[in-house]
Amino acid sequence: MIFYSAIALLLALSCVALCRAWRRVRAFKDFALLEDDRRGCCHSLGFIGCSVVCSDITEIKQIEKLLQQEYERYEVIIVLDSLLQSNTLHEIITRYRMVSVNCAPTLELPATIRHLYRSRQRSYRRLIVVDAPRRSKWDDWNAGVVVASYDYILPISSNMTLYDQAIEHLAVALCTASPYPIDALHSSTSTGIVIARRAVVACGGFSPNFARQIARKAVVTSRTPIIYHTRHTEKIFSSHTAIITILVTFIIVTSAIQDLRIAISIALTAVMIFMAARWVALATRPEKCSIRDILYQLREIVNIFPFRKFQV
Repeated sequence: MIFYSAIALLLALSCVALCRAWRRVRAFKDFALLEDDRRGCCHSLGFIGCSVVCSDITEIKQIEKLLQQEYERYEVIIVLDSLLQSNTLHEIITRYRMVSVNCAPTLELPATIRHLYRSRQRSYRRLIVVDAPRRSKWDDWNAGVVVASYDYILPISSNMTLYDQAIEHLAVALCTASPYPIDALHSSTSTGIVIARRAVVACGGFSPNFARQIARKAVVTSRTPIIYHTRHTEKIFSSHTAIITILVTFIIVTSAIQDLRIAISIALTAVMIFMAARWVALATRPEKCSIRDILYQLREIVNIFPFRKFQV
């Protein structure tokens, strides 16, 4: 009886993990196959612009990754505090040859801006640096929204970056999601939500309760992959890997004492889920797939019950 109950539980876990993996892979493949057709048939695609507002992003490598998006109507707004991050601000200004420009005051949102910087080089025209007092990520995002040029806002913070062609995929999803204006588009296959600028202003700016202020009927869910977490450092992944290995080993050894068939079934299930994570990692990053990417996808797959589906 225990054996059949364990097998039923493992089969249910395997089915859920495979469904989540298949959904994530399908999202990437669908956009890869239909991208050219949608780009050609969607007349409003070129009129959708997106401003990525960044809080606590200070690494040049991460900024370079954000600037690699090839969509035309797109900008990256880095918000820093010159009093707390003076060295970082100086490094970015020097690296991208930025100069201070005028910033017209606005009363739309409660944000204080000391200086606004833009690059002299045309190749970095998408980059904007805002010097504003650092209090929280919500205040950083509000300062970014004040100077944003486009109608849709994508807020991100440290240890986050964008999937390749994420902005172009977002533009396609926004064009095809609804014939009516929407306040937000939420990704069901990755972290991230793009919000209409007018919705941010109507809610009085970003805040811890911002997600609750947006009507659910005005939020569209899409399978578009947006944000990729980069918080997979050696220390974090080593600890996660060690915990998973110890836990799986303990379960297998304990099961082997009771019934060897259960231990073999658990081992096969663990291998299957790991291979599913590898399948997703290869689909998302075919040229740069590493063990960190596989473990990241493994965590996303086994996270069957996320805390909240819609959050900022």
